[in-house]
Amino acid sequence: MLGFLKYPVMVTAEINVNLVALTVMGLISRLWGLSYPRAVV
Repeated sequence: MLGFLKYPVMVTAEINVNLVALTVMGLISRLWGLSYPRAVV
């Protein structure tokens, strides 16, 4: 747990990566829904 206190920058970078990943997944899911509207439940 001390690692988080020593490397706050790494934690921030990981959070940013997670946000980017979620955004990309959201865009892909939206494009998939537009391409295949019947596949959306």
